[in-house]
Amino acid sequence: MPPTSGRRKTQAVRPNNDEEDTASISVAPTGPSMLQGTMSMQTLTPQQVEVVMDMLDQLREGGVEKDVALPGFVAAGDTSAGKSATLERLVGIPFPGGTGVVTTFATTVTMRPAKEERVHVTIVPGDKRTEAAAAELRKFHREIRSPAEYGKVYNEATQAMSKHQKSTTLHDDRLHVDVRGPGRSPLSVIDLPGLIHAPFGNVTGLDQKLSHEIVKKYISGPRTIVLAIISAANDVANQAITSYTREVDPEGKRTMGIITKPDSVKKHSENESSWIQLAQNDLIPLDLGWHVLVNKIDKNTTATPAEVDGNESKYFSHDRFEGISEQQLGLASLRPRLEEIASEQLIAVLPEVEREIDMKLAKTEAKEAELGFCRTNKRERRAFIAELSNSFRQKALAAVEGSYADRVQRLTGQNDEKLLSKVRIANDGFAANMRLYGATLRIEGALNVEDAKSSPQSSAASEYDTFRSEGKASTRKDALVWVKGKVNECRGSELPGATNSGVAKELFWQLASKWENFATTHVEKVFQLCKKFADTLLTTVLGKGAADPKGRIKTTYIDRKLQAAKQEALKRVERFVEAQNTALYTYDYASNQRARNSFYLDAIRGNNGNTPPYTAHEQQAVEALDQAMAIYYVRLNYFVEAVNLEAVEQEMVFIIPNLLADITRQTDEELEGLAAESPKNQRKRLEIEASRKRLMDAKGKFQECLGGLY
Repeated sequence: MPPTSGRRKTQAVRPNNDEEDTASISVAPTGPSMLQGTMSMQTLTPQQVEVVMDMLDQLREGGVEKDVALPGFVAAGDTSAGKSATLERLVGIPFPGGTGVVTTFATTVTMRPAKEERVHVTIVPGDKRTEAAAAELRKFHREIRSPAEYGKVYNEATQAMSKHQKSTTLHDDRLHVDVRGPGRSPLSVIDLPGLIHAPFGNVTGLDQKLSHEIVKKYISGPRTIVLAIISAANDVANQAITSYTREVDPEGKRTMGIITKPDSVKKHSENESSWIQLAQNDLIPLDLGWHVLVNKIDKNTTATPAEVDGNESKYFSHDRFEGISEQQLGLASLRPRLEEIASEQLIAVLPEVEREIDMKLAKTEAKEAELGFCRTNKRERRAFIAELSNSFRQKALAAVEGSYADRVQRLTGQNDEKLLSKVRIANDGFAANMRLYGATLRIEGALNVEDAKSSPQSSAASEYDTFRSEGKASTRKDALVWVKGKVNECRGSELPGATNSGVAKELFWQLASKWENFATTHVEKVFQLCKKFADTLLTTVLGKGAADPKGRIKTTYIDRKLQAAKQEALKRVERFVEAQNTALYTYDYASNQRARNSFYLDAIRGNNGNTPPYTAHEQQAVEALDQAMAIYYVRLNYFVEAVNLEAVEQEMVFIIPNLLADITRQTDEELEGLAAESPKNQRKRLEIEASRKRLMDAKGKFQECLGGLY
């Protein structure tokens, strides 16, 4: 910056902790870089600043600011606050100025040193443009050799933007003005439309609303340096830009105030005193301080830049401004201030910008992976379905075989993927509860008590609560009374004292009358386990991004086939139950005899070790009861095994890997209805792909420009 004159007091415009804010590691380059020579990330030469700014401008034009906040200057203020005049003096191009709405769109101005003067103007379409309108605007290219030609090009750009937009005079598009020439300092500034406070003339309420939205959008970037343009002619409290900057930058760390039109205020007036206090950083303290400009000579619209500079210098030479640092007055000191701020900001934020690009890129790639296969055409849909079918089969096969080596199969929590484990636990519960509560008559020491203490499932499985409460308990003696009644009911041609086999059969049927309901309940329980497993697995193999066809695939294939499998399982149960209604016979002689011997020994132990003195009629009842109970346990074990292994596992569990086996046989038309990507998902995919492309481009440019420098 230029030295401070001896007669003026130097006004501090920065905090004392700048060194902490801008310090970074200085590392010699370890690889090729566009910044040749030794570069320290504590200092940047003007040439290095130019290279970095070129890179950032390219990224900005590529739209990467949709993903990552980039550093840069944004000029904002009320309408007619002097933004365009300030920019005109900085750049040397006559930007449209005057009262009312003049700036109708954001304008990015980039200045770079070059041997010849050249101005290139293009349009960057806004996000709200249709693809056709955006493509047409991108074709706008104008090359001008004289600053005087800019007004014509500006009007042509305004007409091009207005062609597809009739509802408002303001545009979401951005004009890019690239200025190169001898003596140009590397600088990039975005000039925003002025803040409109009320509709007037052709300016509508929508224009007013949009002007505020545009300004808020641009100044909200956390790495944006806001050049808040304040007119000294208006009360600062009435200028909205001050309240907006405090909203987005409450500590005043990234805002620089620029006061214009001080010459329009009466000398020694209260208004002049107010803006002087503002410039001295007393009213609204800012880390980057304030600057004051006199951009025009009153009533002289044809004054040359040199004449304006001379008039400005003469105006600030008055003693009443001696409380303001020379570094804060005039265009000559504004340029080096902006250059210094730009350099320091780049040093401070470039490493974190690159880190954010890497982080956002990783997140974007993860989101893209979640979307899975693209399914916009028949080839993609068929590939998607084939991969889905194969992945579902492999993971389901591992689950039904009890192979939990896959990460998905080792999930903690509910472990819905560990299907075989859950089914086997349910089967054990069914077996235990059948032995505990399967008989309609509970006989102490004989029926519904086996394994009661040893079974870990005896107190679980609420599905069987209704069966637990059924069946009255009795002693063997009481049971024999009941059996004697049955013997009398079934007396036939047998000799006195001989047992009628029909009695044992009748007793068995009554004891086993709950089996079908028991088994049906168990089938339903396992069906729900299978259904939940298949739903969870389908969600897993589809991924979050491909969730839209889940409902169609689940309804068409999984739910339908599982329902059919459940019906087959229930048919098996019916056949097993019918088998119990056949002749009371068993080929498991050993088990049958062991059961009968056990009941006989229990009877002896219940009579102090002596054979009870039964009458002939009582002996018939004893024989019938022992036969019925013996066959009950033989048939019970068979029934439990058959239900668990054949009805449950074979019919419902082991068919799960093949639920989607025939999905690949669908025609192209059927696959379109089944697996086509939803319009919402297609838009999401396009957005993610565009974001990834922008970030990849940004990463490449960072590595090309700054690789190995920090």
